[in-house]
Amino acid sequence: MRDGGGSASLSTSCGTLADGAAVREPSDSSPVRPSELLTASEWGMIAGELRLSGRGLEIAQGFLDGLDERGVASRLGISEHTVHTFVKRIYQKCGVKCRAGLVGRLFVAYLVGTRRAVATMQTTACNLAS
Repeated sequence: MRDGGGSASLSTSCGTLADGAAVREPSDSSPVRPSELLTASEWGMIAGELRLSGRGLEIAQGFLDGLDERGVASRLGISEHTVHTFVKRIYQKCGVKCRAGLVGRLFVAYLVGTRRAVATMQTTACNLAS
């Protein structure tokens, strides 16, 4: 959860973020996928930063969750060939050559997008105050 100072902190007792977005709490019965740790708006921000389509983002999320191309195809109900075609395009857009590089770019896109959002909020607050 984020506190008012803009730094990140973790709270296991709370199920919402400061902005009111719901967070899935871990349970013993079903493990949380890494891709479920971000909100839909945060994933949208990442997709915008990397210029990924909705399907491209779903495939990238599958890799983040540790799936291979076959696993992603099964999860999304599409052929492995389609996944492979998307992967080539995603790697090209992101300037990476492997899944680990893609996961790194997802993280960097999240950080860059978050910093832009904070800077925009600060600029807006300054303009309103003057």
